[in-house]
Amino acid sequence: MQPINNLHAIVPVKALDQAKSRLACALMPPERRQLTLEMLERVLAALNAAPLAAVWVVSPDAEVLERAAALGARPLLESRAELNPALEQARSAARAAGAAALIVVPADVPLVSPEDIDAMAGLLARGADMVLAPDALGMGTNALALRAGAEVPFRFGGNSAAIHLRAAVERGLVARLYRSPRLALDVDDSAGLARYRAELAALPLGSG
Repeated sequence: MQPINNLHAIVPVKALDQAKSRLACALMPPERRQLTLEMLERVLAALNAAPLAAVWVVSPDAEVLERAAALGARPLLESRAELNPALEQARSAARAAGAAALIVVPADVPLVSPEDIDAMAGLLARGADMVLAPDALGMGTNALALRAGAEVPFRFGGNSAAIHLRAAVERGLVARLYRSPRLALDVDDSAGLARYRAELAALPLGSG
């Protein structure tokens, strides 16, 4: 198996005053800001421990970009306050920097592990053009790996797993699914937050 060289990760993050709005019934605005930064730090820690050439954080928020840079990521100021255009902006920047493949990991998938990244990269190395990690319901996209030349448009949002897979098939690309209980958990509502906190509480002391 030939390894994927120059694999770049992209982590999109909303402005902190807009992040996790669906948790407004459970958390106050300062708590939602803190949760977003906490999850970003966990995602970046996993990515920094994975075989990646670079990690990009794209966001319109200066505090997010400052924190990302302090943690070793390449900050990219989002030019439009929309997720998919921001990802296209980051894809262009990564390609210009020599990326041979990309993996998008949203900041609200905080249990991602270096092993998940390695496994998805391995599927690319074995011939896949695109590797998709679905959410727990199989509807959303919780991570997406692509060869740099795979012109699959980003369509994160409702039912994005089916949309991404259909786009790959339409382009004659080889697509694979990667299922992981860690990547299946996204913290987007109160139930997700409860599961995330339960998983953290179950971790051995010193590992979280």
